[in-house]
Order: sequence, then C-alpha cells, then structure tokens
Amino acid sequence: MELEIEQSEVLLCASLGLCQFQLPANLSEHLDAWLKSVYKGFPLPMPGICLDLLGIVLKWPPSPQVHKDLAMFLSYREHLLLDFRFSEECKRVQELAFTLKRHPEREILFCQRFLQLFFERMQGRWELGLNPAQLRDLIKTELDHENGTDVVLSDPRWMSYLNPAPVVQAYLELKPMIQEEDLWELAELNQLPDDALRYAAKSCRSHLNFISRQQIDRRRRLRQELSSLFLDEQKSIGTYPVGGITGVSAKGHLESLVPSELMFMDEEVSEGLDLFDVRYLEHELLYYERDDQTTEDEVIPLSLFLHAMRPWPGLKAAHKRQPFFWFACMYWALLELIALSPGYRFQFHLKLQSQDQDSDMLKVAQAFFAPLIEKRILNIETFNDYSADPLLPRQVHIGREERRRLNILFSGADFEVLTSDRRHMSFSGEKEFWDFLVVFIRELYRMSR
Repeated sequence: MELEIEQSEVLLCASLGLCQFQLPANLSEHLDAWLKSVYKGFPLPMPGICLDLLGIVLKWPPSPQVHKDLAMFLSYREHLLLDFRFSEECKRVQELAFTLKRHPEREILFCQRFLQLFFERMQGRWELGLNPAQLRDLIKTELDHENGTDVVLSDPRWMSYLNPAPVVQAYLELKPMIQEEDLWELAELNQLPDDALRYAAKSCRSHLNFISRQQIDRRRRLRQELSSLFLDEQKSIGTYPVGGITGVSAKGHLESLVPSELMFMDEEVSEGLDLFDVRYLEHELLYYERDDQTTEDEVIPLSLFLHAMRPWPGLKAAHKRQPFFWFACMYWALLELIALSPGYRFQFHLKLQSQDQDSDMLKVAQAFFAPLIEKRILNIETFNDYSADPLLPRQVHIGREERRRLNILFSGADFEVLTSDRRHMSFSGEKEFWDFLVVFIRELYRMSR
C-alpha cells in the first residue's frame, strides 16, 4: 500500500527522531545524498539507520533522547551498531573519514558511497515502504522530528515501517559488509570521480585481493622456490658505494687501488717477483677508502608490452575478467619480484597497444597502478604499431631488448608462455594459475639479467 505524502512525512520525521546520534548541521545534504542513492536503486533502509552508521564512522555525539525502552531496537543496537563499531572494517573506514574533516563536500560524497557499499549486497532483503518522489520536497523543509516520533510511538501500526530487524538479520548473515576492494575505492574516491573508471579499477583490485589471500601455502612455496633461484645472484649483485674518498688503507679491492701503486710493476722481470708483487704479498699496497654509508641501488629497467586486439568489451562470459584479471596478475608479479630482489631497484615501463592516447584501458591501468606510478617504480604509455599475427587474441612481450622477449598469450583464465629460447608452456584455468605465476616471475627475473 502506497503511503500518502503526510504519512511519508511522519515516517521520515520519526526515523530521524529515533536516531541514536545527534543530527548534524548539514542534515539536508545527507538526506539529499540518501535520496539520490535510493533513486539509483541502492537498497538503503530508512534514513535514521543510515545516519546511525554515519554517526559511528564520523564519531558524532550520542543523542540525549534515545528511546532505550523500545524492544525492537535492543537487538539493533547490540548486533548491528555495536558489532560494527568494534569491527576492524569500521576502524579502517574511520581512518579514511578522518582525513575529510575539513572538506565537507568530499565528506558527503564519501558518506554516500560508504552507505551504498554497505547495503549493496542486501538487495531484496526488505522494502523501504516510502515513495522517493514524495520525499524530494520534504527533505528541503524543516522537519519536526519530535512530533513525528510521538505520533509513531502512540500507534503500533507505524512501527512495521521502522522495524530494523530485517537490516540486522541481513547484516549478521553477510558481514563483513565492507571488503578490501571497497576500502580501496573509498580511499580513491576523490581521485577517481568517474563511476565507470572507479568500477573498472576496483575490479582489478578485487582480483588482486583474490590472488593475495587465496591459498597462502601455495604462495609460501612459490616464494621458497623463487628465493632459492635468486639466491646465488643476490650474493654477487646489489648496492655499491658511491660516496667520496675518505682516506687510504692497506686493505681493499683492486678496483680501489691507488693508481700510483702501478709504478711498482716491472714488465722486464720475467721470472720471480717484482716490487708490486712483493708489496701485494706483504699487504703494503694502498687502496682508496670510500664512504660505505652512501650507496646506490642497481637500477634494472624492464619494459612490458601489452598487445590487445580490439575491442576489450564484447568478450564471451567466460572471458569477462579481461583485462582486469591480467592487470591484477601483473601487479602481483611485480610486487613479488621486488620483494624477492632486495638488491635491485626496478624501473618498469608498461606500454599498452592502443590507437587512442586517452583510451579507457589506459585510464584503468593508470588508476589501478597508481601506487607504483607515484613511487616511480612504473610508468605507463601507449603505442599503436605492431605487426603480430592477427589470429592471436592477446600478446604480452617483456624484456629490455626486442630480441629478448617473453610472450604471454592469455584468454580468460588460460595462459600460454612463449620464451625467447622458444620454450612453450601452457596453463589452463585457475588450477594451474600458480604455476603460471612462478614461470612469469622467473622469466621476468631472467629478463632483468
């Protein structure tokens, strides 16, 4: 049954009056954001419940008029509000919200998206019971919260619209409501205002979280295998002193030998020892001493060429994870390579094949790889010339030189690796996915040598 506008106003006022926190000064802006979300189809409950969650996140002071004697709100306070308040996800959301204290407009956008993410998975668990069209003008007027609450409390028939039990039940069944990729989206909300771009980058992040948290024992074995592979080279390659000369010493390496010591070499001595040899054996040769505290990492440049046959959209359902899944694989592999090679400083160059310098795929990659770009570990650019076999759906080439190239062909979750020495390896589906990652990181490492 559709309520009349006067009834909707009473319920709206009562919902605000039953809020557990003091209502903010910018209440109308929060209500406008709530109404816009409802219009977009997000399953938000009555605004009082939404404001309670925002009160926890933004740490509003509690309301002095909380109706603690209402039985239906006891479970709501204990199993939803208190449970969420002391959860790890709440602490992380509060940390993100704290940075927006001095930016009211950005704070409203943050709160709106937080509520959308929180209730997004509760679709179909309840009906709002209000017509959003009737509320459009109401939220702009001065609402009498106390009068609405008194009307509702005097007639039990109103309470079915305000009962939070369906919300509490859905929360207990589905928590945690905020996933890792949701926290990432909230953190990047103002840097990525475009919804489509943010969704694409978030999809990449979701696949990266899947790779990072699944099958920890396999990841541990992967690290052990690659660590043993890299151990020998790590002993011989690393950081080198680049500081100034601090003095001379009778101990050192030949590359630090004082040049004047070479005058003791006698080429005419064909047998026996010359004076240089004697000084060497007696440890009398002089070597420069350098400031070992000033070191410089060896920079390893690596170029990754991602060749994509147009278009990315329109793939079959089984292949819908491209290119997000591949971007996640690449991100994870680069981080593992860096972690396994502490003696190196990598400089990755990701080059995407695209006819458009402002392509959507480039925007997604720049958004997703932003942490590596900001640290100057990675830079991304596009190119449009490639004479590959048009029958190959995807190709990736990795290497510092054109003749040292690693080809990775992938379709959905299937990968094929063609190395520069003509070795061919196929990996089908997620069962062999970790085997692919081992080969991928190993070949990345070999390309860097």
